[in-house]
Amino acid sequence: MVRVLWEDSDGRERVSNAMVVNASANGVRLRLDEQIPVRSYIVCNDPALGIVGRASVRYCIFSKGKYDIGLEFGDPAGRVLTKRV
Repeated sequence: MVRVLWEDSDGRERVSNAMVVNASANGVRLRLDEQIPVRSYIVCNDPALGIVGRASVRYCIFSKGKYDIGLEFGDPAGRVLTKRV
């Protein structure tokens, strides 16, 4: 599990818990209960899992009662530190 910080459509900060499904050097797929709009920015900072920085939501698909969200770390400061989470 990883905690993510994001803003909803009204500009309010939200914090959600997400399960890491898979990860690569530049992105991660999360599964969570809430929908996060595509092109939103989220912040993940969990060095223990190797996920650090700001990422853009590339897709959000409802599947099996949860949302699968694909994140891309385009910011040089944001990245997945390890290939396996």
